Amino acid sequence: MDIEQKLRDELDLERGRAIDAFAKLESTLCQILVGLGNLSYQTASTIFYSNISLQPRIEIISALIKEASGDTFNQFWSSVCKIISSLNKQRNKIVHWHSYPVFDGKQDFKHTECILIHPIIKNEDNKKVSEVAIHSIQEFSKQATYVSQVLSRFRLCFDNSMPMLQKSDVIKFSSNILKYPPPENDPFLS
Repeated sequence: MDIEQKLRDELDLERGRAIDAFAKLESTLCQILVGLGNLSYQTASTIFYSNISLQPRIEIISALIKEASGDTFNQFWSSVCKIISSLNKQRNKIVHWHSYPVFDGKQDFKHTECILIHPIIKNEDNKKVSEVAIHSIQEFSKQATYVSQVLSRFRLCFDNSMPMLQKSDVIKFSSNILKYPPPENDPFLS
């Protein structure tokens, strides 16, 4: 296998992991919809996944959170929406941008890595072309996984079957915002 193919395979593997991490985040959001709307998973997934864009999905969940709890989770949910919006923009790059080899600059032009570059390359006035490297994709996967884990816990705020756990989670999620990377004493997963 030549070096360029090996590097493309590494990039493709990380892209696959990132897409999977984002799909799990979407699934967690759908589970929140199940709890908030008191819906079957079949009904919630029909509503959730029939919207192609993530923004209407978030708007539906936001409206249901507001209806279920008023302003209780405003700060937390606003911070979640900002992070998810950022992740969604990055996901679009990971999915739609093209991979290209990057050379190490030596005369033998041995490849050093593959990066993602927007398919419409404009480099007017010697501006650096926007790119996404493997380490950025790996960080994306970590962030999407973390947000999914926090949201899995958040959905328990709407589960009436465990009142003590529900009460402690409501306190936790109503008094903290989501940050990434999480602080050392992470209030959500501790």
